[in-house]
Amino acid sequence: SKVGVGDLGKLRALARSLNSRVEVVKKRLLAIALKDGGVDFDPGQFGGQVGTVFIKSELIDVAGPIYKLFKTASKSPEALGAYDIMEKVFMDKARFKALALLPSREVLLTQLVYMLMYPMRGLAIVLNGRAKQSNS
Repeated sequence: SKVGVGDLGKLRALARSLNSRVEVVKKRLLAIALKDGGVDFDPGQFGGQVGTVFIKSELIDVAGPIYKLFKTASKSPEALGAYDIMEKVFMDKARFKALALLPSREVLLTQLVYMLMYPMRGLAIVLNGRAKQSNS
C-alpha cells in the first residue's frame, strides 16, 4: 500500500471537514456499484488499491486541500483523477492537478477587483498630479 495508516487518517479527517468521506473499496466492487448506478467507468485501469473520496460539494472546493495533503504525505500518494457522476465525465490526473492548483474563489475575486481598480487608481494619480501642477 502506498498510503500509510496515518496519512489515510489525515485524509479521512480532511474529507470529513469538507463534508465528504473516504472509502477504500475493491476496484471490482466499485466497478459493479458504478455500473449499477449507470456510470460507465472502469476503476480497474489503475494499479493497486484505489481510495475513493465521495464529495457532496463541487470538486474545486476539495481538490486543492486534498492535493496539498498528498504533497505532504509520507509515502506520496497521488490523485489519479476524478469522476463527476452528475456530468458523467472523467477528469484525468493532469486536469485534477490543474484544478487543485487554482487559487481559492476569494483570492480570485480579490485579484479581479484589484485588476478592475488598478486603471482607475492610475487615472486618479495622473489627475491628482495635473491638479497639483495647475495650482502651482
